[in-house]
Amino acid sequence: MRGRPMAVLLPAGFVLGVGSCVVATVLSGVAARLAVVAVAAGLYGAWARRWSAALATAVLTWCFATGFLVRGRGELTFTPGDLATMGEFVLTALAGCACAAVHAAVRRARRLRPARARSGPVRVIRHGERPWRVATGAAAARVTRLPRRRARRCRSSGRSRRIGSPPPPPPADNAGR
Repeated sequence: MRGRPMAVLLPAGFVLGVGSCVVATVLSGVAARLAVVAVAAGLYGAWARRWSAALATAVLTWCFATGFLVRGRGELTFTPGDLATMGEFVLTALAGCACAAVHAAVRRARRLRPARARSGPVRVIRHGERPWRVATGAAAARVTRLPRRRARRCRSSGRSRRIGSPPPPPPADNAGR
């Protein structure tokens, strides 16, 4: 899989979890602190683009947020409210990862889409063995090279002919005269 390796993503998620909790301590309300940490987990999910790294970081940030922002003394609890907060972090991180996946798919589809028709006529200019396609009009500066045909010798006659062109016609049979 292309992208960042897990050996980089997991320590980066740990640093993000600690850093977002430190930044969130500036705020006064518990709900605002949790919102800052949840947004940070979602942004990390979009940056990482891996579901497993986003999930691990969401659980890690929940541990830090519950232990140090909600309780204040490093105590982890599993009350229904804490589990709802963990669900919020997980959903936010996975939503960020999903947004990144959709964005990558759209970019890939745009890159693979055929080029649009350009305004103005297009003419093919042959220069020796290398044909060039030159657009006239608004796109005159854009020049693309057409594929070059290779010359190959015919095994039976020894003459060279172009690959892709039709074979030469067979010799006329004069035996019928």
